[in-house]
Amino acid sequence: MPTTTRRGFLAGCSAALVALAGPRLQGVALAQPSEGLAGAGSGDALILIVLRGGFDGLGLVAPISGDDHRFYRSARPTLGLGTDRLLPLDGRFGLHPTAEALHGLYSRGRLAIIPAAGTVDRYAAPGAALASIQRGGDGLDTGWLTRHLASAPGRAEETYVPALTRGAETSALLGSLEHLPLPAGDDLDLGLVEALGPDGMTALAALHQGDDGLHATGRQTLSAIEIGAWLEGEAAYRPAAGARYPTGDFGDALQRTAQMIRLDLGLEAAAIELDGFDLRSDQGPRFADRVALLSEGLGALHRDLEGCGASGRVTVVVMSEMGRTIEENASRGTDPGHGTAMLVLGDAVHGGVHGVWPGLAPDRRSGGGLAVTTDYRQVLSEVLIRRGGNPNLGRVFPGFEGYAPLGLVHG
Repeated sequence: MPTTTRRGFLAGCSAALVALAGPRLQGVALAQPSEGLAGAGSGDALILIVLRGGFDGLGLVAPISGDDHRFYRSARPTLGLGTDRLLPLDGRFGLHPTAEALHGLYSRGRLAIIPAAGTVDRYAAPGAALASIQRGGDGLDTGWLTRHLASAPGRAEETYVPALTRGAETSALLGSLEHLPLPAGDDLDLGLVEALGPDGMTALAALHQGDDGLHATGRQTLSAIEIGAWLEGEAAYRPAAGARYPTGDFGDALQRTAQMIRLDLGLEAAAIELDGFDLRSDQGPRFADRVALLSEGLGALHRDLEGCGASGRVTVVVMSEMGRTIEENASRGTDPGHGTAMLVLGDAVHGGVHGVWPGLAPDRRSGGGLAVTTDYRQVLSEVLIRRGGNPNLGRVFPGFEGYAPLGLVHG
């Protein structure tokens, strides 16, 4: 009896698996970079990075002069960093020393920093705050990225992989029937594919051809299996320009997203979560490790995409549901606060520090945290309009008014 390699088996199953995905994914298993859907959408691919737990924006971007630097050092006797350790930005602020890759991108004009962003209202409980910023407001049952994809004009009718998500159920792609919940490499279980074989998978596909939500969810899940099987069968991915992604789930998610972009499968959005920022004790070294991971991952992503000429059609937004308190607590950590920092990364970015800085004086704080002077939806709206080609803000962010661009990106 002839033997079959794992790659050969997956390639054989792929023909059956294509039926699971519907018309958009027809041919995906055979697609090559030169055969993809370059420019399938009307704008950039938007990659959203959500930092879960409440990101200490002041820990990443700190004032380096004047009264605010003194307030900062006084409020954080163990967590505060001196100007000799902070990486200089614009004469007013410095960046955490483990964010070297981000600093390099800032120096090249590829990184915009908004140091006092968040929800304009006082934050709610952490879980509610996370759901709110991913849905684009309170009382909404879909994610803002879902509504963006539904309302953006000029989208291609045939798109292999419109959106990817790696994260929790409160994703900004909540309610989307277009996204693939891509599993982590170590979590990819192809046992079902191997056990059923091509004929069994074809039969399974026939069970998910209905128009209701249950069948659509089934197609989503099975499409993710197909994409995962296809990637598993491909040769090892080689990032361009010597880019090196950090090991672990976050680096893997970024690398898989870059792979989809480089294959020109029509990716328009990706939502990735990075947790571990609720640091109520011993914050110093733990925060440094998380910032290093974030910085190295984003640096590798940009280097990879730039090295293959794809960075000009990708915009990355980094955000969190809330910030931390300005003063450290007795456990050398920080408690949930209000304002945080947002980042926008890409070739189309106007690099620099943007927005209005509220200051750190006690009477300028918000519930012990940094006051919010830039609504997070203002940042997202500018990116969606100028880079995503979507002017339909009323559909994406119902009830949000008073949009005015900050000059973060051109387009």
